[in-house]
Amino acid sequence: MKIVYLYDGTFPSGAADALQVANTCAALAKAGAEVTLVYCGAPDTTTGKSILQSFGIEGAELEAVAVEVSSFGGRGGQKARFARKAFALAADADVVYTRNLPSLVASVRRNTPVLYDTYRPWPKQYPVMKPLFRKLFKSAAVVGGVFHSSLALESFAKAGIARDKLRVMHNGFNASLYDKPMSKEDAKDACGIDRNKYVIGYTGRFGVKKGTDMLLDIIEADPSFQLLLAGGGGEESLMSRIEEHSQVSYLGWKKPHELPQCLAACDVVMIPPSSAPLSAGNTVMPIKVFTYLACGRTIVAPRSPDTAELLKHNENCYLVELDNIDETVNALHYLKQHAAEAQRLAEASKELSATLTWDARGRKLLDFIRERIEITKH
Repeated sequence: MKIVYLYDGTFPSGAADALQVANTCAALAKAGAEVTLVYCGAPDTTTGKSILQSFGIEGAELEAVAVEVSSFGGRGGQKARFARKAFALAADADVVYTRNLPSLVASVRRNTPVLYDTYRPWPKQYPVMKPLFRKLFKSAAVVGGVFHSSLALESFAKAGIARDKLRVMHNGFNASLYDKPMSKEDAKDACGIDRNKYVIGYTGRFGVKKGTDMLLDIIEADPSFQLLLAGGGGEESLMSRIEEHSQVSYLGWKKPHELPQCLAACDVVMIPPSSAPLSAGNTVMPIKVFTYLACGRTIVAPRSPDTAELLKHNENCYLVELDNIDETVNALHYLKQHAAEAQRLAEASKELSATLTWDARGRKLLDFIRERIEITKH
């Protein structure tokens, strides 16, 4: 089966969506598909091999083609022009795969089989989009939609889209990067952190809308905590606060193959218990959930509807209420004082992660595509 992935982002990139796209393409290729990634960029600037290497992905072959489009008219105009120009490269595809709405629309207009992938609960966030999605998904060209969480899927189902076209396909992690974990002590040494410090870890993009500021509030409530941050991209005022804070070990951006060491240095890894990410709509089932599950450390996270299907309190993580710093600090003290309980939760999360690899997702995706294409033939 030939799959052409239309992605209007750029490579190389440290963005979460680029990571997700590269791993999805690689996993589909490993599952047996012939995959071409069409992305936004200057021609001949990179190759499929170099894209995969930049994310530490091995064992897959990928053709990559850059399409150069003007940025005139802002991001919206660029997306529309990319969809029109890139679609010419999908003429011989068995199915187009995309997470970009203009590319979905272009496929429907040309009656080309297309699979739509999204983490966003668009119809819930923007009710005005409901008629558009209903119209698109009624088209026989739309093979189906895959969603990163049940929260996102339900928003489409409640908008009147047939459930048989919809599937939850959780994202994943690269299992080969986590098969030989480093000890906590050695990892703390490697990261330049005192072995006696109780380390709270966070990886990814920083920002108030990501809840990173709340992590600083938490450590300021207790001087015994050390915060490990691997990532960046936050507002200037937030970055200044991070860089000047004595309780923060700021490691900067890390490539995927460098993250396991950072996570191994932590006593707990945290999804900020802030309501800001979900209310902003830019973080639904964050991709860090999967590396957190895989790293063998205790997860502290908020009680949130997007992660509820995977993160279960007192089963594989410790959940706290949104925006409650006092409860979060108390939870961290509890885990620090009850090491055996913390270890039990960490082991349970590690066990769950075995089913949530990128490769497993690729096999499920390809099975779903084949199933849906066969149904549309009859």
